[in-house]
Amino acid sequence: MNCVSKNSAILKKLFLLFNLFSAILLLSVMTVQAASKYVRAGAIGDNSGSNWDNAYTSLPDTLIRGYTYYVSDGTYGGYIFNTPNSGLSVVTIKKATVADHGTDTGWSNSYGDGQASFSGSIIIITDYIVFDGQIRNESAWNSASSYGFHVPAFITHSINYGVTGDHVMIRFVDIGGTASQDFSEGHPDTAVYLGGFGQTVTDWTVSRCYIHNVDCPFQLAGADQITIEYNWIGPSWQKEVITGQIRSTNIKIRFNIMRDGCQAVPGDPPDGRVACTAAIGIWVGGAGNFDNGEIYGNVISTTKNTHYSDGCILIGGDDGVSARGASANNWVVYNNTFHGVQSGVCHIRFPGSHANDIVRNNVWYGLGSGISAKCSANICENNYIISSDPFVDSKNGNFRLRSATRSGGILSAPYDMDMDGNIRGVDGVWDVGAFEYVSGGVVKKPEPPTDIKIY
Repeated sequence: MNCVSKNSAILKKLFLLFNLFSAILLLSVMTVQAASKYVRAGAIGDNSGSNWDNAYTSLPDTLIRGYTYYVSDGTYGGYIFNTPNSGLSVVTIKKATVADHGTDTGWSNSYGDGQASFSGSIIIITDYIVFDGQIRNESAWNSASSYGFHVPAFITHSINYGVTGDHVMIRFVDIGGTASQDFSEGHPDTAVYLGGFGQTVTDWTVSRCYIHNVDCPFQLAGADQITIEYNWIGPSWQKEVITGQIRSTNIKIRFNIMRDGCQAVPGDPPDGRVACTAAIGIWVGGAGNFDNGEIYGNVISTTKNTHYSDGCILIGGDDGVSARGASANNWVVYNNTFHGVQSGVCHIRFPGSHANDIVRNNVWYGLGSGISAKCSANICENNYIISSDPFVDSKNGNFRLRSATRSGGILSAPYDMDMDGNIRGVDGVWDVGAFEYVSGGVVKKPEPPTDIKIY
């Protein structure tokens, strides 16, 4: 074969490979587009959801498993997720953004530079749902308008619907009433209501949300494998910030800011204050148990006259009637910061049957005169009440450290990281509380030690 023939053969092979690659690429693009649908309030196309020109004007009654539904800025009604399961296939609802909006056909950046707001609750009574707002202001978790989605409440319970929904991810959503620090009528009763009652709600994650202006941010009434993480929670009124009823097992509460929760409704007796059992109360119920949980890296802070009648954290035990002896085994409560409680008590309590519960490296600051903070776990180590302010700006809710605090006990992963992603102890001091001190922070003049160690 001469050189011309060889070159022709090579060119032919390259041409065939190019065509094959082009076909694969086209098929890939078509597959991505085929697996996406589009929702835009006010769209005037054919309402097929095929692109932004022909978008649905609201989420369709029946969704397609395996598809992603991109939602533009605008106002939408409430929605019930009830599309039947198909194996493990997921339905994903995403806020369309400039960076991620599926097809470019008919797209305008004005569709993705604001918020999609749902005027009614989102009810989930089927499985495998992802509801993803995609964005928020990471420098201000309580900036309501920065979240991709706003929803008054998420609900799954078997009282009204007979069934519940499992395997659900909620993230980057502003949840609750109108954002404000003051009480107002007409706010939702509960922001996230997971009520299995006759059955068990399983595998929910609520992550990177702003949950506020409700009576009760979380109600877990028959729940298992629930993760609550990286949220700003508060303000809220009357009931616990996170309450567990009936049975609540395998609960993970980590890296949240709980601010001004469990407040009184103005005018309530005896002095405008209704006693709140605890900021986190996993305890009220009947035949079930409250075993296996993790509470770590959280800030629980109040600037109000919130009254905790039984403690800042109450797990298991006895409400006097229905939960007598309810067990709470295998819990860890690590590296949390408690601040500002002026009334009642700020204990970490396990009042019922409990075994292998461990409380370590927690810190209390700014407690009112005579307010007690005690630990009743099986192991209580390196927990401190402090009177010298070690924080960058505790008045305005910044509980990062100006300098290293008293040294806590070293813990293994995942407890070796704070909510900012800093690895604990790299400077030789494992700081107690929610945040690890990092070099370059505000330098504070040393003060005499005035800590009270809680054993």
